[in-house]
Amino acid sequence: MNNMKTVIGLALLAPVWAMGQATNAIPVAGESAGGTAPQWVLDLVGKYPWVATALLIVGALRLAVKPLFSALHTYAESTETKQDDEWLAKIENSRGLRWALYLLDWGASGKIIKPPSK
Repeated sequence: MNNMKTVIGLALLAPVWAMGQATNAIPVAGESAGGTAPQWVLDLVGKYPWVATALLIVGALRLAVKPLFSALHTYAESTETKQDDEWLAKIENSRGLRWALYLLDWGASGKIIKPPSK
């Protein structure tokens, strides 16, 4: 079980570490973007810094969820005991996780609606 806690911890910390490495990737509004982001995005982030924080959190969560559950499934399937399989199934079937994943998918996914064909 300690190995699973290590895997979970590393999977959750990886996006945070990656964000910390790219602290100067987006220039301050008014500086030269150098091709990193359109000027309107820089202006928006300069005027409303919470937008950048929200986008960073949502992006990190979307990047972390799939590999995290993939790693958990791989670990649970590779062990001989069924206790971790039951624990993972309990977590995946929990109402809280289902709502969190639904809200993350609904709020952070760009849904492109196809126009009706004539």
